[in-house]
Amino acid sequence: MQTDDINGIGTRIKEQRRKLSLTLSDMSAYTGLSNGHLSNIERNQTSPTLANLKRICEALGMSVSDMIKAAPGERTVVRKNDMFTREYRDGKEIMKVIDFGFDRDRYEYVTLYPDAEKAGSGSKHPYDEIGTVLSGSLVVTIDGVRHELHENDSIYIPARTLHFTENEGSEISESFWHCRKPEK
Repeated sequence: MQTDDINGIGTRIKEQRRKLSLTLSDMSAYTGLSNGHLSNIERNQTSPTLANLKRICEALGMSVSDMIKAAPGERTVVRKNDMFTREYRDGKEIMKVIDFGFDRDRYEYVTLYPDAEKAGSGSKHPYDEIGTVLSGSLVVTIDGVRHELHENDSIYIPARTLHFTENEGSEISESFWHCRKPEK
């Protein structure tokens, strides 16, 4: 959609959410907004407040200005300050999202502190994930099978597969993840 202003912002939010293969429930969990409110925004039945738009854009890994711009360009370089950062598990998991543009795969640099409690009931994503431990160790449980990973070990997690990550070591775990965009 080509537009220069806030008109139709809901449509652009919905397009970006779908390109990232996120559900309304995922967005609700990331933003704290209800599914119904997000749905109304996406259908342009209501406009988000600036604070809510900021939360939505953070969940989508983009800036408010990029969301409002007519045609956000793809990037060749993503600078440290341009990465979107999410914190989970009371700040013991920090995820930096590297996004080169709307139709490209996504990359995540994840720092997991020791003794970070297991997050909820696990995760299932609509995309394949490939992770490599850069430092420390990481336990990844996929469909009930536990895998202990150490520096330079890699793991593949198929789309829509229940999985957990934990750091049971005494050192900070750093890992790099490639989230493959689903085939259309």
